[in-house]
Amino acid sequence: MPPQKVVNPGKLSRRMRVRFVGLATWAVVVLLALVLGAINFFNTYRAKREIHAVLDAISDNDGVLPSNIRFGENSVLDAEPEQLFQTRYFSISYNADGSIESLRMDHIAAVTEEKALEYGEMIRTGTKDSGIIRRDHAYYAYRKTAASDGKTLIVVLDSTRTFSSLQIVQSASLSFGLLCTALYVAILTVLSGRVVAPFIRNMENQRQFITNAGHELKTPLAIISANTEVIEMMNGKTEWTDSIHAQVKRLSGLVGDLIFLAKIGEQQDIVLTEVDFSGAAAEAAAAFGPLAAREEKKLSAEIAPDVTVMAEEQSLRELLNILLDNAVKYCDDGGDILLRLFRRKKKRGAVLEVSNPYADGGHTDYSRFFERFYRGDASHSSEKQGYGIGLSMAQELVKQFDGNISASYRGGRIYFTVSL
Repeated sequence: MPPQKVVNPGKLSRRMRVRFVGLATWAVVVLLALVLGAINFFNTYRAKREIHAVLDAISDNDGVLPSNIRFGENSVLDAEPEQLFQTRYFSISYNADGSIESLRMDHIAAVTEEKALEYGEMIRTGTKDSGIIRRDHAYYAYRKTAASDGKTLIVVLDSTRTFSSLQIVQSASLSFGLLCTALYVAILTVLSGRVVAPFIRNMENQRQFITNAGHELKTPLAIISANTEVIEMMNGKTEWTDSIHAQVKRLSGLVGDLIFLAKIGEQQDIVLTEVDFSGAAAEAAAAFGPLAAREEKKLSAEIAPDVTVMAEEQSLRELLNILLDNAVKYCDDGGDILLRLFRRKKKRGAVLEVSNPYADGGHTDYSRFFERFYRGDASHSSEKQGYGIGLSMAQELVKQFDGNISASYRGGRIYFTVSL
């Protein structure tokens, strides 16, 4: 028994809810990321600005924090005056030959003299004039200043408390953002059913209307056709009766297509089985070959052997017929239609590609090709028979197979690509 998979189109409501919740959540995540990111950026910028201000003040005062340094609203240092006595730092002054002129350690206790000299030598021989040294869980900001007489002053500021505060704020922001996102998703999931319910109800009403209207139209069309045949029996065939038959045939095809579209949405269970895609594609190409030849167009096929997909066989054949019929209709006069079927690279499944030359396709909006009743020619001329729902039917069929279909234009050719 071939492998089977059941697809339930009745899950449309669930899919719409998932899509709605996903898009809304993405919007909230982006908003939270921007707001919380801006807050953390501002805090980090302000903290680093204060650190550099303190280092500048100490460097400009020969390695000692001046007692008259200003704090408060009119100062870069937005802190309390008590911070003057809480600032932990040390400074080292080097002579031009690299010997130590002075070492001031009276404003720091967490760093030994040995460590201070190690840090100082590393900074003096380094290429950067300022930066951050991280040791274990401590952070030290430094500033190297060279004097005109060749002396070098190095100031190292203990910034552990500042960076620890920044990390706490960042961690709290992340936790807050995740909590808000989780609550938002939970609330939105509960309410999403009410949000999408009107859309689902409207779609169901549309499908029911199309089905009912289609069945109602079949009767008058049958009567028109029968009456026309009676007229032909009485008066013989004329161009007018032939025109009536042609239009009845077109309308009957349209009604059938509309009912087909509606039934796709109404079906509750579709059983997908393993189908010989290569065989179905070869049969479709053979059937449409003579039709293309009558219109002086060439149909060729490149079909990989033994390609199978999970699908419903009759619907898969209908998909092939729609794409080939569309290609024959819109292929440029004397053009060549190419059907290609091949396996995906490094993935299970198959890719079907139907292409044809289309000179007028350079400025076409291909994103709309699968809309119902959309026609590429704005005039909707009847030169090419059709109502613009064939590709919409193809898209609905591909969805039932959990696949994707797309249209593109390259090198003067239009390509319809189906991935299953």
